[in-house]
Amino acid sequence: MQQPSALQAGQTGAGQKPASIPVLQGSLTEILGYLSKELPKFPRRVPGRLLADGVELRYVDLHSFYYQSLQILNHRLYEFETDEAAPLIIDCGAHIGLASLFFARRFPQATIHAFEADPAIAEVLAFNVASLKLTGVTPHAKAVWIDGGGITFERSSDDSGHVRSGGSGPDMVTVPSVRLRDLIAGRDVSLLKLDVEGAEFAILRDCDGALGGVRKILLEVHCFGQSDASLGRLLCLLEDNGFRYGLSDLHQATWMQGEKPPFRELQTGKYLISVFAWR
Repeated sequence: MQQPSALQAGQTGAGQKPASIPVLQGSLTEILGYLSKELPKFPRRVPGRLLADGVELRYVDLHSFYYQSLQILNHRLYEFETDEAAPLIIDCGAHIGLASLFFARRFPQATIHAFEADPAIAEVLAFNVASLKLTGVTPHAKAVWIDGGGITFERSSDDSGHVRSGGSGPDMVTVPSVRLRDLIAGRDVSLLKLDVEGAEFAILRDCDGALGGVRKILLEVHCFGQSDASLGRLLCLLEDNGFRYGLSDLHQATWMQGEKPPFRELQTGKYLISVFAWR
């Protein structure tokens, strides 16, 4: 991988972080290999850009970019099969566009609608879609929600921003929204991907009885102690709407405070888990 001089200048003494992030260049494999060793040297929540295989990509948080790239592009967590030559894919919580990139490469004739609520991240999403020439991907700077009247969103400058009812502060912003129930109505949706940081519980409850046109769902469930965060009820809803499902990719949310369960295996009762649903 080509390492620009800014990288050398950005490195300081042991344990210190670089003042700025250089433009990393090389193949995506080379960049990820470099970051696998050097990522702790770089600060969180600092936007930047890189040249991957000669194409400029932008990010809002290098750490989020690295782990999303491993999960989505390397480990192919979102891989699915379909007989459709031109599937319709709805990507909710698109972030900077890595999932949409994966889907577009996997299915070049697909129609992909990518929704991102955070206004700053939505700009990065739109840039990356244009830079990668993903003509089948349409970015939308909107939150997917239970109505179309707008919603309060708490920005985080990484991949953990989320819908927030109430509260105020510099990280709170009102963003436009679209009701998912209306979005899927009358459509034959090959894949619905939901990674919306806890809003999935309210959104899917609102879609109860309206999921008949959706063939497959990729869902990241965030059980972080919210009052409505019942994985059991969510799975029952999927069953009631005609889906079978499997669970994978469990991550204990050890970075969050909370009571430790009375089992050695569990460090916390808060977790993320991927649900794969199909009919």
